[in-house]
Formats: sequence, structure tokens, C-alpha cells
Amino acid sequence: MTELLLEFSPSSYLTDAQLSRLRRLADTGTEVLRLAVQYNTQPNVVYQGYDGETLPFPPSYFNAILCVFGGVLQKHVFPEEQLTRIVGELQRVLKTPGRIVAIEHVYGRTPVGHYQREELLTLFARHGLVCTSHYPIRKGHWPLLYMIRLGLIPASLFPRLAEYELDKRRHEREAYFDYKDYLFRFEKEG
Repeated sequence: MTELLLEFSPSSYLTDAQLSRLRRLADTGTEVLRLAVQYNTQPNVVYQGYDGETLPFPPSYFNAILCVFGGVLQKHVFPEEQLTRIVGELQRVLKTPGRIVAIEHVYGRTPVGHYQREELLTLFARHGLVCTSHYPIRKGHWPLLYMIRLGLIPASLFPRLAEYELDKRRHEREAYFDYKDYLFRFEKEG
């Protein structure tokens, strides 16, 4: 039996109006998709465009879905009704039983316009997706990330740094002033 994984990124289909509101994004989804297809070296990977309304797959198609939201879940970019439609589409194309793993920024103090952890949990639960775990995996604005991006830290240290970061964030107290990337695991049960 072949298992199918959907890697879903909402930033890949933002409209021009949404892109203008999300200043950090450098390119449109169609250009990212074109480059992905151009540089694809994996024969079993297919890149598919998405109109932002309906995922172009039949119901119960994927065994698992990976969603890397990466901070784009802001209320002015994705109002609750649109985010509700997106989660509904993810639930529709997920097999039963199936799993969704999502990564998103979660803030300790509520910046205006950002979804909080409880709001995301409630939204997924309304679509019959049960959260089996959620925990921080990385602190936002971690200085080592900038050093990695600048090439000042050798790649051989990445596994140890990731292990350290995961362990530290899982045991850190909840009061914080910056964001953390949270990993959420949801199950679609039959």
C-alpha cells in the first residue's frame, strides 16, 4: 500500500491582496511553485497549485498532512472564516484514520491579530481533528538561527543544536514575551 503525504503551505497560494498585507513574504506562490517544479529531483514528488478555496484532490486521499504555516496565520491575512475553510479542506482530503502535523508561531502575550494556541486547537477540533500533543520546538528570534543563516555555525553541529533546542523548549515555563514555533499533532479518528 502506498502512503500519500500532503505538504501544505498556505503561503504558496496567497492572493496579491494578502501578499501586500504580509510584508515578510518575498515572492508569489506561483513563482515558488515554478521553482519547485524546475528543481525537483524526486520522481515521487508532485507539485500542485491551489486556488485557495478547494484542494485539488478527492476526499480521503492522503494518509498524513504536514502544514508549515510559519507565522502566516495572522487574522488580517487569514480571517477566521477563511482559516475555517482551509482546515475543512485539510480534513476533507485526509483519510480516516489520518494525521496532521502543523507548525505555527504561538505568542506568549497576544499581539493584536495573531491566533492563539487555544484558538487553533478549537478550530481543528470543530472539524473532528483531535489534538494528541502540542509543544514548542523552537524559540523565535533565537540568536543561533541568525548565526546559522550567516554560515558561522558548521552543519555538523545542527543535530546537537536541534536536540538541545527541543529539550529546552519542552521544559520551559509558559510565560514568555516572544513567539515560539509549536508543533501540533492532530488525528482524524473513525
